[in-house]
Amino acid sequence: MADICRDCGRKEGPYSDTKLVLCNFCSEFTCQHCNLNDDGCQWCYKKRKRDMEYSGLTFDWDDISIEDEEIINWLTYLCDEFGNDLVWYRESSSRTGLHVIIADLQFDEKLGTSKLCPIPMDFDKQLHYRTLIPIECRGRLISDLHRHKKGFRTSRIFSTKNNNTVSEWKRFK
Repeated sequence: MADICRDCGRKEGPYSDTKLVLCNFCSEFTCQHCNLNDDGCQWCYKKRKRDMEYSGLTFDWDDISIEDEEIINWLTYLCDEFGNDLVWYRESSSRTGLHVIIADLQFDEKLGTSKLCPIPMDFDKQLHYRTLIPIECRGRLISDLHRHKKGFRTSRIFSTKNNNTVSEWKRFK
């Protein structure tokens, strides 16, 4: 039997009030503090949320900077299309490009944090915007066409690449 919580590391034992229970989703042990009952444990709840995090409209623009006039023009266009509050960007892990997401900032009451939630958009509409903007990474676009045909999630952007991490999201306007 596991003697620690998968999420927080609390131990069950004779000198602790911690009680370990089996998570409904991941079948791992979690303590009563990290157990979210119908939503499983905090660990698998966060994982499910993270897995769905970038299913909306995202862009991957390489070899550019936020100071580039062309970038400012495209981000302004996206603000005109979707509204200033929904256009977010961050530097890629290489610091030589940008990730852009159309998302709403929402508070997650279970986790007690704010997070970006992509605006739901069907693949054809995503494809329209991604092909309209000529600086979109072509390799990623082609990969997403194949992923979509096979029924896999598209518009993925990653937080880490080659042990480098991306910057924090910033609202464009």
